[in-house]
Amino acid sequence: MFYDRADKMITQIFYCDDKIRDLEKIRDFKHLIKYLEEIPFSEENYAAQIAYFWFLYCEGDFIAEKVSYDWKFYQRKWAEKIQLAINRYQDPKISFIVAYSLEISGMDIDNYSDYENISEKCYEFSRKTTQDRNFSRLIEVLSSHRGIQLEKDIREKLFPNDTLIDKYFLEVLS
Repeated sequence: MFYDRADKMITQIFYCDDKIRDLEKIRDFKHLIKYLEEIPFSEENYAAQIAYFWFLYCEGDFIAEKVSYDWKFYQRKWAEKIQLAINRYQDPKISFIVAYSLEISGMDIDNYSDYENISEKCYEFSRKTTQDRNFSRLIEVLSSHRGIQLEKDIREKLFPNDTLIDKYFLEVLS
């Protein structure tokens, strides 16, 4: 569960459960995405949806193996989720993944010629709306654009799951 109050900590950023782990193991990403879209809304679930659509758009052809892979589908869904997030959801975790994914791949989305500005605004929103020190440190490191390493204990607290998304962030921030 996520909290953004000074007395509570963010324990992870992206929703994860056994079904997600099982679907990842067999590389069944279409069912994984469908599952995330069908379970009740939460900020961590929506952050996971954006993260998976973005990650599968960027890395899907490397991890899909013998599974059919349609990168245009993942790109389109990623862009749709970002648009909805920008227009509707005010949450630091969602803003974080919007900022990060746009910063890395925003130039690939036609409607986001101003992706750098949107990314900076989303990082700033995340920075201003969370009181969690670990999450604040993550935003500070990523928005600095200096390749600073995030402390191992913070990485492991924010990305505790054995999923492609958490593994990606653990590696990038090492």
